[in-house]
Amino acid sequence: MASLAVILLSAYAFSQLGFSNLLPGIVNQGLLVISIMLLLLDDFIHKYRVRKDIFFPLSILMIGITLFWNNQDVAKYGWLVQIYNVILYIFYWISREQNRWHKIYFKMMIGCGIFYTAGTFVCTLVPAFYNNLIYPLMRPLGYIQDYKAGFTAFYGTNGLYMCIGLCAILSYLFLNPVHKRKVIDYVISLALIVGMLLCGKRGQFIAIIFAFFVAYYFYNSNKKHGRIMKIIGISILAVIALYFISLFLPGVLTIIERFQEQIDKGDVSTGRFVMWGIAWLLFTQKPFVGYGWRWFRYSSYTLVDYDVHNVFLQLLVEVGIFAALPFYIFIFGNVVCAIRLLIKVRNQDNIYSNTVYIVTAVVYEVFFVALCATGTALYQFEYMFPFFACCGLINFYSREIGRREWE
Repeated sequence: MASLAVILLSAYAFSQLGFSNLLPGIVNQGLLVISIMLLLLDDFIHKYRVRKDIFFPLSILMIGITLFWNNQDVAKYGWLVQIYNVILYIFYWISREQNRWHKIYFKMMIGCGIFYTAGTFVCTLVPAFYNNLIYPLMRPLGYIQDYKAGFTAFYGTNGLYMCIGLCAILSYLFLNPVHKRKVIDYVISLALIVGMLLCGKRGQFIAIIFAFFVAYYFYNSNKKHGRIMKIIGISILAVIALYFISLFLPGVLTIIERFQEQIDKGDVSTGRFVMWGIAWLLFTQKPFVGYGWRWFRYSSYTLVDYDVHNVFLQLLVEVGIFAALPFYIFIFGNVVCAIRLLIKVRNQDNIYSNTVYIVTAVVYEVFFVALCATGTALYQFEYMFPFFACCGLINFYSREIGRREWE
C-alpha cells in the first residue's frame, strides 16, 4: 500500500503543468486523498510509532503558519486549495517512520528524468511534433509556445523534472558503493545532461551541478585527498565535452546564450535584484508579523502572481522574522542532517546498501535550497514533494543507523 501511495503522489507531483493538469481538479484531489488514506492504512496495519525529533514539531509549526497566518491563497481561492499543503505534511509525517516506499520512489525519480529528457529531445529535434500535438494540449495552461518545455507547459517545469531524474541517476551510477561503473553509465548521464542543456533553464542547471559536486565531496569523505582536484578535473572535461557536443547540437549552448543576452541587457538576474530590493524594504516596515502567507504575489508591488523568487526573503516579508525561523531551521537542519549522515555512513560502512538513497537525498536537498534562494520552490508541490520525501528518508536512516550503533 505504501508503494502504491507513493506512485500516485509521484505521478501527480511529476506531472504538474503537464498531463495531470489535463484532468479535472477534483480527480487529482481525489487521487491524492486516496494516496494518503493508503499511507494511513499501511501505517495502522504495521503500527509504526511517530517519533518526535526536532523536525516533527517544526513541521507542525510550518503547516500551522502556512494555513492560518493571514493566508492570501485562502482569501482568494478558499480553503479547498490547501488540501495540497495538508497532504504534503501528512506524507512527511508518515514517511519518516518506514522505508517500504524508498525503492519505488527512487524508481519514480529515475523514470521522471528519463521520460522528460526523452520529451525534450523529441520536441527539440522534431518541432512539428511539439507544435501539432503537445502545445495544443498545454495551451490552456497559459504559457507561451516553446519547444524547450518538452512534455510540459513551461520550460522551467521541464527542467525541474529532468533535474529530479539526474539526482537519482547520477547518484546511482557514480555515488553508489555497490554499483560497478560501465561505459553505458557515462552515455546515459551525458544524454540526461544534454537534455537539461537543451532545456536552457540556467538556475536549475547550475543548482543541480553544484548539488552533485557537494554530494561528491562528502561521499568521498573517507578518501579526503584529491577530492577538490577531481572536481576541477571533472569540470574541465565537462567544458571540453560541451564544446564538441555544441559542434553537432548547437542548442546545448542555450544556457550560455541566455546569460549573454541578460548581460547585454544589463540584468543578469532577470529582474530578481529589483524584486529583492522591494521585498527587503517591505520587510523592514513589518519585520515581526509580516503581511500574510503568499501576500506578495497578490500585492501591487509585483506582476500578476509573481513571487519574490527568494523563498527566504519572501518568508520574512509575509510572516515576519520569528515565524520564518521554523522554516529556516527545518530546511537547513535537514540538509545538515543529510550531509552528516552521508559522512557517517561513508566512514563507518563503506558498502552500506542504502547509501545511494542517502546520496540522492543530499543532492536533492542541496538543489532545493539553491532553488529556494533564487526561485519559488517552497510554494510548489512538484518541488516540495521530493523535498519532504528526501527529508523523511534521511530522518528514517538517521534513526536506523543510530539504533544499529547503540546495539
